Amino acid sequence: MAVDIFCYCATQVDETDRKIAQMRSDRTDLFANSFLLSSAKPLQEVEREIASQAGLENGASLVLLRLNDKSSAARLAEAAYAFRSYFEDGSVVTLFEGEKPI
Repeated sequence: MAVDIFCYCATQVDETDRKIAQMRSDRTDLFANSFLLSSAKPLQEVEREIASQAGLENGASLVLLRLNDKSSAARLAEAAYAFRSYFEDGSVVTLFEGEKPI
């Protein structure tokens, strides 16, 4: 069973991808094996609506943060926090399974 955190970002795809590359380099403890980060993709209309309902009015890109090593499940909140720390306050929303803020 996949466990995903949907990361809605206000940054454009290219900037988001640069931040992802930096995360992978800086946080190998999380993003080398325990969690996988997808490449950013532009938000579609329905995804913009989800981001808006979650409090991100200017959403531009989406990243999936996937649990890869089930023994790291207790670190989900830590991984979401680490992801958010690479962005300005208010420019990213993380939702567990696309529904619940984490």
